Amino acid sequence: MTDLAGSYRFVAWSRRGIAAAIPAQAPAGGRARIDVALTVAKGPAETEDVTRTLTLYGPGDVVALDGMQIIRREPRPGSGDFEPNYFPSIEFDTPELPWLVSPDPSGTQVKPWLVLVVVRRELARLDVDPRRPLPWLSLSAADAQRELPDLSESWAWAHVQLTGTDAAPAEALDGRHPERTLARLLSPRRLAPQQAYLACLVPAYLAGVESGRGQPVTAGAEPAWPPPGGWSTLTGRFELPVYDHWEFATAEVGDFELLVRRLRPFRAGPDLGVLPVDISHPDAAFDSLHLPTPTLLGFEGALVSPERPARQWPPGVQPPFQQRLEDLIEVPPTTVR
Repeated sequence: MTDLAGSYRFVAWSRRGIAAAIPAQAPAGGRARIDVALTVAKGPAETEDVTRTLTLYGPGDVVALDGMQIIRREPRPGSGDFEPNYFPSIEFDTPELPWLVSPDPSGTQVKPWLVLVVVRRELARLDVDPRRPLPWLSLSAADAQRELPDLSESWAWAHVQLTGTDAAPAEALDGRHPERTLARLLSPRRLAPQQAYLACLVPAYLAGVESGRGQPVTAGAEPAWPPPGGWSTLTGRFELPVYDHWEFATAEVGDFELLVRRLRPFRAGPDLGVLPVDISHPDAAFDSLHLPTPTLLGFEGALVSPERPARQWPPGVQPPFQQRLEDLIEVPPTTVR
């Protein structure tokens, strides 16, 4: 039986229940819509076919996130030695949570309705107002443009992880083994060494921003940023509601990537990796060849210079030396020489 305890597989996205029926041709909008057909019994023998369009919840219907859904934050909140060449991430217990209310139609790329952003701590401000459902992240327009990721690529920074099973994804995600599944969001931010950061889980759609601010939801499927009209039209600070947040700092550089980047090429001469070896008297069995002393032959190591020419034997040495070596190798074991 194959040991699957340490096996990992990844799925681009997951939807369950009626959301799994969202078609690839679903109309664009703030909420996904599905056409359903039902046969309704109107009596002992009479039925009627009924067609209805169901409207599912969208990002604008969310004003909070259950903290119990978060099973891991990487790096740990408050840590000060995170390796700067790693990506921060957050993991959820329910594998379909990042796509639960996404208005995106089904396809190879489905964007999640929330994303993880990581911004430099000195540029960010967290504010709270009891009149708003959620706290919010505040950045200047210029900083927001530099610090926030490209939302058109958000589908690439979310996935489902399957652990310890070789079942088909649909079977593995049927809910019978929740301990084997999770969802993960990563931040595409490239971190700098010895820098303090603020990680925030924020809406990916403008409708979610309006809902998190306590405003009437008028947006459809527009992204949360850039603002309508572009960053240059923004007056004041840019605000994003926050479902979850934590702070961390990075360590000094000194990882494997740094060591590799410090490598510098140099020109290797033709003699690199080669040592001259005297083969004039390798054994008494070769004395009959009467090779001149010394007879030098280059002995190559595992690594040699790309400029190394083909091995050159001293004149008149290679044929008799190789023939004598072949004769010795082919001597029967019982023969005494």
